[in-house]
Amino acid sequence: MTATIDQQVSLEEYIATEQREGQRYEYHYGKLRLMPGGTIPHTRICTNAARALGNILDEREIDCEAFNSELKIEIENGKRFIYPDSSVVCGELAASKLIIGAITNPQVVVEVLSKGSMNYDLTTKQRYYFSLPSVQEYLLVSQTESFVTLIARHTEPDLYRHSYAQGLDATIHIPSLGIDLALADIYRKVTFTEASEE
Repeated sequence: MTATIDQQVSLEEYIATEQREGQRYEYHYGKLRLMPGGTIPHTRICTNAARALGNILDEREIDCEAFNSELKIEIENGKRFIYPDSSVVCGELAASKLIIGAITNPQVVVEVLSKGSMNYDLTTKQRYYFSLPSVQEYLLVSQTESFVTLIARHTEPDLYRHSYAQGLDATIHIPSLGIDLALADIYRKVTFTEASEE
């Protein structure tokens, strides 16, 4: 039987459901949220973002590591597990003590916006990410145009700075990493007409 957001399950049942069904689910206080499959443009952007971040970090010999969308993030001491489209961890990786394949200390989180998840990514999911003290930046990437928004944690509690970049010749600065990410690298081989249709 397919688990849905309405069913109450244990962490063990959550793990077993993902393994049995080959699907990715988020876990929220015992309820599951099915992660829909990505479109080709969405998948390309996710892959490009992880690759571009990883390449820059390696080239600059920065003690950080970029991950793809397979890595879960643990929120609220195991009460939530959510999937970002990409993430960066700096220093030592803090693995979840509750399940394999999850971490508790991302520094940068990336989400590629789509019609079905945009409201969730812009509101609730942002709140979840910034509830982790390690998260310094949240990068939101459009898949219908070359446009990104960076939300950075401010020095004052619960205040954030927004930066924007548009166009394939633009870059977005990620302060905590001290790097500039080129939009041309994020949108490599992406066709916006195709993305709009999907």
